[in-house]
Amino acid sequence: ERSGAVAVVSKSEDFQASYRELVKTVRLMRGLRVIRRRNYRSHLFKKRHFMLIASSSGGPRTVEQLLRQVRPDTGVSAILVQHLTQEGTSGFLTWLREVTDWRCELVTANIVPEPGTLYVGLPGRHLLFNDRELYLGKASPQDHFAPSADRLFESFARSRGNESLGIVLSGMGADGARGLLELRLAGAVTVVEDPSTA
Repeated sequence: ERSGAVAVVSKSEDFQASYRELVKTVRLMRGLRVIRRRNYRSHLFKKRHFMLIASSSGGPRTVEQLLRQVRPDTGVSAILVQHLTQEGTSGFLTWLREVTDWRCELVTANIVPEPGTLYVGLPGRHLLFNDRELYLGKASPQDHFAPSADRLFESFARSRGNESLGIVLSGMGADGARGLLELRLAGAVTVVEDPSTA
């Protein structure tokens, strides 16, 4: 399995039975998508200054684990879109300050992101970037989510895509998919959580 095997076919004395089993397995494997996993330490943060994370209401534990693995001294600013209520966001930030080494700030006004700090926007407002500062944008009635991962990712793709790492955790629905593609096309490293770990 560690070498990349996805199936095993046993060899029996009955050659015809073994042959049929092998052909059946090869046909099944033909449509299998191959997922390559890489060690984040080796390449994800080369020339990256911004780690953009999209998380839904089921994602706080995964965000915590991610922030424990990626240390604040990596030199990146972390910007998080978290689908939570106002009360939930406040409690979530307090909890993250206790369980990680990251400085955690709620964005309430324009701010220049600093390395080693996690920024979270206000619920009901979009968290955006203008090539220098994070700022809050108004949500429209047509927006399904505010803050929206798509809007955050797209704002970084316009100016700092090649300096960004975009991460979408499972449970986001469609939010983040379009923006992650924009980031990728702008030169970002992009990562999606495997549903098996959700």
